[in-house]
Amino acid sequence: MRRSRFSQGARSWIDSVQHPTDLQPDDPGVKQALNALSGRMLLAATQALGSGDSATARNWLDRADALGIDPNAVARLRAEMESARIASVEEDRSRLLALANQRIAQGQLVEPPTDSARHYVDLLRAADPRYEGLAETETLLASHLLEEARRLGAEGRVAEAERMLLHAEAAGAARTDLSPLRSQLATTRQLDEAASETLPENALNRTVHRPASYPQRARERGVEGWVEVEFTVAADGSTRDMVVTAAEPAGVFENAVLEAISDWRYEPRTVAGKAVDQRVQTRIRFQLAGG
Repeated sequence: MRRSRFSQGARSWIDSVQHPTDLQPDDPGVKQALNALSGRMLLAATQALGSGDSATARNWLDRADALGIDPNAVARLRAEMESARIASVEEDRSRLLALANQRIAQGQLVEPPTDSARHYVDLLRAADPRYEGLAETETLLASHLLEEARRLGAEGRVAEAERMLLHAEAAGAARTDLSPLRSQLATTRQLDEAASETLPENALNRTVHRPASYPQRARERGVEGWVEVEFTVAADGSTRDMVVTAAEPAGVFENAVLEAISDWRYEPRTVAGKAVDQRVQTRIRFQLAGG
């Protein structure tokens, strides 16, 4: 004991006491050493517990149990250790819940990934899915995620809105709230795709057609050619925004084509039951009779 060989090495104090305890448990010297060891071991366990080192405290108490040291004191320290553990767990879970609600208020719903409301809710659910207040926080989070999805959808940011819906679903959002928004986003995606593509002009049904006039000068000179043009068929069936993309020969037939197309009319394209503007393209040829 004087050399502080308390528990390490082949000739530690514990080993020195354990051996004679096994041989002569009633020997006064053995009892005296055991009492001294008892106080030191329980003190070491108490100090470890006080510093938050539960692993070391548990190790000392297990050794004390093995030596039969003061069972009541060991039981009391074990109870204190368990109470400290429970208090620590409760503190951690309460902190996670508070952080989740704070991030919701701050609008940090899913970003950044390791400091968002979604992150803290996931941690708390993994630790204790029935923790008091968790269900209410998940409901609040789901509500905010749905609102964010609606906002993103209204801004045309469909992919981001759809990702937000997945987070809302994971947070427990009701299917009755998810389904209408999913349908709305699907329609928006269809409209966006329609707006970004250019179809052949004959993909739409033309209802009014005026042939392009053959320029007199070109006819007199026997010039033939073609013009490629893009234009928009509006939702009301009219045409606008004509652009010549190529012509052969250049500067001969373009004006005649643009004047003719301005009078064309169509049945508009419908997407998800709604008439939409549609970009189309075509090539108009100019050939003389017999050419």
